[in-house]
Amino acid sequence: MSDLRVTYFNKTDERVVNDVYNFYADLNNWCSNPAIIEEKIFNGDLHSGMNYSVSTNIGVPHMAHFFSSLDVRKTSAWSKYNYIVKEINNFNDPINADVLILHIDILIFLSDEEVEKILSSNAKILIDGAFEAFVFPYYYPILKIFVDKYQPQQELYFVVGTTKINNNNELENAFKKYTGVNLIHYDYFRVNEAIVGSSGLTEHHMDNPLITNFVTEDLIKENFYSEKTKDFLCLNNRPRFHRMALIEKIKELGMLDKNYVSRRWQWPAKKHIVQPLISELYFEDQHSDRMLNELKIFNETPESLLKKLKQYPNQILIKDLEENVKVNPDKDNAPDVLDDRSYSNTVYKNSYYTIAVETYFESSFIDGYPKVLFDFDYTPARTFLTEKVYKPIQFGHMFIPFGMKGTMKALEKLGYENFHEEFNCDYTYDLHEDDSVRYSTFISIIQNFDKTRITEKTLDKILNNYRLFYSKKDIYKSLDDFYTEFLGKE
Repeated sequence: MSDLRVTYFNKTDERVVNDVYNFYADLNNWCSNPAIIEEKIFNGDLHSGMNYSVSTNIGVPHMAHFFSSLDVRKTSAWSKYNYIVKEINNFNDPINADVLILHIDILIFLSDEEVEKILSSNAKILIDGAFEAFVFPYYYPILKIFVDKYQPQQELYFVVGTTKINNNNELENAFKKYTGVNLIHYDYFRVNEAIVGSSGLTEHHMDNPLITNFVTEDLIKENFYSEKTKDFLCLNNRPRFHRMALIEKIKELGMLDKNYVSRRWQWPAKKHIVQPLISELYFEDQHSDRMLNELKIFNETPESLLKKLKQYPNQILIKDLEENVKVNPDKDNAPDVLDDRSYSNTVYKNSYYTIAVETYFESSFIDGYPKVLFDFDYTPARTFLTEKVYKPIQFGHMFIPFGMKGTMKALEKLGYENFHEEFNCDYTYDLHEDDSVRYSTFISIIQNFDKTRITEKTLDKILNNYRLFYSKKDIYKSLDDFYTEFLGKE
């Protein structure tokens, strides 16, 4: 087992924005070079990066925070590397590591002197944005400014939390051409949910091949054989256009009261993070082409969706969810009574399957190119897998994803089994080029669900997915493969 030294920068002292970013954040400087300042999204996104870092007490990158949890779960025996992980808070000492990880938001707080020390090290530099899927619509200005100012001689790598579904590299090539930074992908939530996000993790032993959880295989079997009162569970926290459209369709089909469905938004909206999405629907001058094109997929317009929202203005809560939380009246769709993110066995026990409503349905939300930079057709080549689709896997539930093109195919590449036989369907809902066809196919699938197609083989697939999700060997293979490829090791 060879050593692999990983160092990450945690900026705990006072954060002062480097003058170069303040310069380009000033609206008065938008007409100077580089051309990135012509894109209006730049100003807001740069400041959101500042707010994110300033409001958190620590700046630990996402790709580094796995390792402490891996130690607690007693997983090291399953890795081909001996990971030596070290936190640094300043650059007074030489960087003695194979990999140096910097959170993307920290870049704007680095002084010229700190950058000089970073770029003079022999470590390979990994800029970490693994929690997000955004590339051009979010982070390209910061990386472009960084490269233009400091002219690094070594290659820089920016990792985002997405999974490639084909070999098309248009996005990576365009990003490298404009920013000078290599774009790479890692399925962040797959590992994070298994070792960090899972509730009720229990005893662990070095020789146990699985991370143990209070959701045991015996409980999964008990739930599987229990009498059902609902067909599906469909959890929806923050509003997204595809979630709004899906719930309106479920309501239109008379399926709302017959299933477990939550909707954690309301009308009128309060002041909170979801407000911009509601306002984009409400104010005509805020209607983006991306929003209008997405709504067409669901045969909706801003007017039609708002009308339905006003007709049914309240949040939709699931009474069988058991977690009580404190009410925060200042937060829009705050947990008034219940917390959708937590686990309640009742809803899994009483339903046959989960509709895993992912964060995005179509690719333009995360892959839109600033028009000032590019004018070419982009072929979607990645999908964003989050805790939404991993939740039924870790809790032992049959599921069907409602997300970006290739979501199920990406899960299969990771080893998870689909339930197409049970849903009597093919890949049309997941891989069809036309998003409208994918949507209408999905609606037909849930409309025509036939519980008699569920067999003992279904339980085998549920358990196989569960075991893979908590497999120490597979979790470490994911990390080992990433760092092996990143470092160019054999």
